[in-house]
Amino acid sequence: MTDPFPDWLSPIIVKELRQGLRSRGFVSLLSILQAAMVLCVFVTVESASNSVGSQASTAFFWMLAGGALLVGLPLAAVMSLSSEIKANTLELLSLTPLSAWRIAAGKWSALFLQGVLLTTTLLPYVVLRYFVGGLDLLREVSLLLLMLAGSGILLAVGVGLSPLAHRLVGRVLLGVGAIIAFNALPALFVGSGMFRGTSLPVGYWVAVILCLGPLIILEALEMGVAGIAPPGEDTTSRRRLLAVAIALVAGVLGVVWGERLASLILGSLLVAPVVLSSLMEKAPLIPTRYDAPRWTRGNGVLRKLAAVFLQPGLASAAAFSTLVVAILIFFSGYRFGDEKINIGLLFALGALVMPLAVARLLKGPAFAYFLAMQALGFVIFIYLTVFHRNTEVVELSGFLPTAAFLLYLSGSFTTSTAGTAPVAAVLAGGVTLLSIVVLAWLARCERREIAACRSEES
Repeated sequence: MTDPFPDWLSPIIVKELRQGLRSRGFVSLLSILQAAMVLCVFVTVESASNSVGSQASTAFFWMLAGGALLVGLPLAAVMSLSSEIKANTLELLSLTPLSAWRIAAGKWSALFLQGVLLTTTLLPYVVLRYFVGGLDLLREVSLLLLMLAGSGILLAVGVGLSPLAHRLVGRVLLGVGAIIAFNALPALFVGSGMFRGTSLPVGYWVAVILCLGPLIILEALEMGVAGIAPPGEDTTSRRRLLAVAIALVAGVLGVVWGERLASLILGSLLVAPVVLSSLMEKAPLIPTRYDAPRWTRGNGVLRKLAAVFLQPGLASAAAFSTLVVAILIFFSGYRFGDEKINIGLLFALGALVMPLAVARLLKGPAFAYFLAMQALGFVIFIYLTVFHRNTEVVELSGFLPTAAFLLYLSGSFTTSTAGTAPVAAVLAGGVTLLSIVVLAWLARCERREIAACRSEES
């Protein structure tokens, strides 16, 4: 019997595809989907002359397709790398010529091919619904392909988050993040368009998927690679370059489509994981991690730029974060002329740098301390809005800029008594400035450690 897979196909893709197609999860998902589709076709035939029934069958069809492509497969992706970590098989894979990038990309490719297979099985039902219900075939196929593209993006996000899933804290964070994403993000993006009384155009989302989709996939996979790669492998520069590219593309799309606010929100959400991980990542004392990337060798300008923005460490992470924020603000069209927006930006900066300074000062998991400080700010925000709204007590939120930023977003400063916003801004500004001084001191100490490590190696 001949092997159905060609020799040029990556061995990790062959391995994962064989295991995935034989797994109980995929077989069950495929069987349930086909049975439900047969039922959907019967409902479509019976309700061909009934508009209400036809709409119900259409909603049922897309609910099933979306559940399989946008929920079922991404949930399997979340467990893709964590299962290898639990079974202690990553060490065996590291002994092969496969790099961490090829392992993560192979996991995603196998899952995406399963999505392609599921989509292929849905095409006959789409055609049958066209002949029975007289639906727009081109529109139906286009929606199905866009759903497949969205599935590919979610699969990459699942693979990127997978290294966190083997820990209890990681599972809790993933659960909370999923709840927030499914409830808050749709309202956030629609709301950004409803400020003008309209929703975001479909063409804008198609452009986002086509232009930003590949970059999002690469960024998410790089996050997963960072969780399984050996300490000596450089993953920092690739992640940061992708974040810069995402900020640029999101900004250009906002200008072209006239959706600057939506692109600002989308770009900020997409680059936030890379920015936060760069700022909280402790510089590894491995001299080879600070060598110039291959593509910069022979070019002095590129080598200097890589040293400033792409090398591991707090100093370069701060420069990189400043660059990304500057790109997003530039394309947003903001010109620093609105005092209220300036106060909001100050609160936002403080909400980032103060918890970061505390997290970097304390020994232990910096990301856990950062989240704890953010949670404390949220608790103070709830307390102030429930018990002390429209009082001078709101001024105290300046001592924790996270709470001040949330109060600013909720509009509390516009309804509070006179003088609250300026006082809170002064307090938040002082705390932010002190935090920046602390971070600058930590960056200087870190650079000394790196220089000592590199001198010892040489």
